[in-house]
Formats: sequence, structure tokens, C-alpha cells
Amino acid sequence: MLVDGESTEISSPYTFPVGETMVFVNAMDAAGNEAAEQTFTVTVTNTLPVINGTLTTAPIGPNPVGTTVTFSDMVTDNNIQSAEWHWNDGVVTSGSFTYDANTGTSNVSGQRSFTSAQNYTVTLVITDHCNEKVEFSYPDQIDIVDPDATSVRGRGWIDSPAGAAVQYPRATGKAKFSFDAQYQPGASKATGNTTFQFRRGNIDFESLSYESLLVSGASTMLKGNGTNNGLGQYGFLLVAVNGRLNGDGLDRFRIKIWEKFSGTVIYDNEMGTSDDAEPTTVIGGGNLGTKNEKPGKGSQGKGKIAKEKPGKGNSGKNNRFDVSNRTGKPISEKFPEGSVTLNLKVYPNPVQEKLFIDLQSNFDEVVLISIFDLTGRLLYEEKWPIVKGQNKVVIPINAINIKTGKLLFRLMSPSTGFHNFILIKP
Repeated sequence: MLVDGESTEISSPYTFPVGETMVFVNAMDAAGNEAAEQTFTVTVTNTLPVINGTLTTAPIGPNPVGTTVTFSDMVTDNNIQSAEWHWNDGVVTSGSFTYDANTGTSNVSGQRSFTSAQNYTVTLVITDHCNEKVEFSYPDQIDIVDPDATSVRGRGWIDSPAGAAVQYPRATGKAKFSFDAQYQPGASKATGNTTFQFRRGNIDFESLSYESLLVSGASTMLKGNGTNNGLGQYGFLLVAVNGRLNGDGLDRFRIKIWEKFSGTVIYDNEMGTSDDAEPTTVIGGGNLGTKNEKPGKGSQGKGKIAKEKPGKGNSGKNNRFDVSNRTGKPISEKFPEGSVTLNLKVYPNPVQEKLFIDLQSNFDEVVLISIFDLTGRLLYEEKWPIVKGQNKVVIPINAINIKTGKLLFRLMSPSTGFHNFILIKP
């Protein structure tokens, strides 16, 4: 405001940035009289937008190629200038937003029509009117599938590395796999069966259902649910690369298995690798294929890729369980690396204050010893490292809360795959 006989209001078109700005004011009247310079500070503050981080999509996937998917999230801010959705395939789609003054939030949404089968991820980028940006990368994946072109199958084995089986990290050796998956006409989810067996790591996985099947070029990604040793609820991720389609003739395979409720990984032959990374483990034998390939041509190994027939060893029943009394009896099984032998003796029976286990082995390993009551309640469980030769384990029975007259002793050995049960009496 200027006063020179009368008051005059002046304004400036300048847009002030966030922070403090010093303003200098000079004035001169028509007669050339100049007022003393005045200064003041303009302070502009800006609260950054807050992205809620919950991605809502419709329709819920997996969705076939060509589907237009709508996605949205809530953003707390009343100063949004623009919204963009940045996709992992390099595409950027613009977003729209609607502000609700009652809640102080904006609903930010967008749409995209997907033209190729892939696992898509997205990052939301918000720019406000102060030209400040915030972004959020969603862990959720939008699965786009091609039902008309997707049918995969494979069978073979890999050399499981140390650390792959979490329960027995030292266990290594041959692990067998088989899988087949296809979309039925009009279906949005694939059907089929996946199995993975690594005896030394106590892994005997069989799928119950598939969540998604994605095929892109030479790569296949399969997700679903299943059981391990016929029990529990587990999720799995299988990634396979067809060597013939990839051009190098080397089939590659990865499988990751985890507990559904806790998220704890129990097996991963490429531990620590990102879920969307291409596998590097070359199969030791077998074959991978798609519905357009003839089995047995162009890929490494001699195994067939025909669909596994249901029956013995593939019904969900664990055929390795042996509940007979094996006290003093050797357990022997043949492996490519040589014969594995365990000689187990548990005494005294009836047990008193302590339970003694004499165990002779021709391998170094770690065994899992468990004691249950006859209702199945776990009373004791501990891992015991054993060495090649004679071993003795002592368990203080008087420290266990026993409420039954009989107990079930179990020893699990990754080297044989056997579960050894012995009925003992207190």
C-alpha cells in the first residue's frame, strides 16, 4: 500500500517459491519524489502430498491380453498439479484426480489397455503446484496373460546348491521337478500340476492350484499354492527358460517355496534373487517346452516333457514315511553320490529320565529330532548335527511336559528322505 495524498494499492504477478523470499519495494511519484526503500520477507510453506500406497485394480487379475484395467489410490493433498503412472515396461500413462474437501484427500486413478502378456508393476508420481514431486512404487503386480498361446510343461532335475533348503542349509544334490500348466477355454486361471522333490532338504512339494501363468518369449513364470510333505499351506514361484527358444540351448530353472501365513521361505535354489529375475540354474537333465514345440527337440537333456500321470508318488501321499519300529535296524538308500546308511538305536524303552539315541552314519549332516504325544502335539524338537561315524544324542525326558502314557519319537534325515518313527513308553 502506497500513500501519497491518497492510498494506492499495488500488486506483483510474481509467484513465490517454497521458502523465504526477501522483497524490496521502491516507489517514485510523478514529480520525481522517491520514497525510502522498504523490505519485507515472504514465507511460503508446502506440505508434500502423501500417497496411501494401496493399489486398487479392476477387473481383478489375472486378465487376458487386450483387457483395459482401471487402477487407483488415495493421495492426501489439496494442491495436486499432475499425476502419472510409470510402468516397468517404460510406458507412462497420465492420471486423473478428484479432490474431496471433506476428507482432504484426492482419488487418483488411471487406465491402461495391455497388449502383451507380462507381470506389470507401476510407480505413481505426484507433482504439486509447487513443482515438488513424490512417488510410490507398488509391490502389487498386474498379471496379464495370453490364454490362447499359453501351455507349458517340463520335467527334469537340477543340482540343488547349499543354502537352498533353509531347514538343512548344508544339503546339496539332485532335486527333481515336473510341471504342466494350461488355460482351459474361457478360463482366467491356469490348471495343471507342479511337483518338486529334494529329499536331502526335506522338500516334497506338490501344487494344489495356480494363481497365474505368464509366458513371454522363452520365459515362463508360474505362481500357485500347494503342500510340502502332504502338509501345510505354501506358495510357490517357478521360473523356467526354454533354451531352444532362448537361442543358447540351455534350459534354466528356479523354484521358490514359502509358508503362506508367515512368508518364510523354505526353499529357493537361487536364494536372494529378485522374483522377476531370469534364472541362471541350468538343469542337469530333462526338458522344457510349450504347446507349439515337439517334446525332446532342441533342449538340453534326455528327459521327456509329457504330462505327469497321477498315481504312485504323485497323489499327495508321502510314500517315504515309514512308521515301523526301526530301533537297531539300518536304513539304506542308493543315491548318485553313493550309498547313504543310518543305523539308529533308541533306548531305554520304556524311557526313564533320559532318552539315549545312538546313531551311526556314513555322512555328515544335521538331523531333526521331534517327540509328540499321541494326539499329535509337539513336545520337543531340536536339530542335531551328526558326523560320519558313531553319534550319541541325549534328551532329558524329565524336562518335557508329558501328559500321556505313550510318546512318538521322530527322526528326519535329509540324506535319506525318511521319517523314522518309534513308539516309546514313559
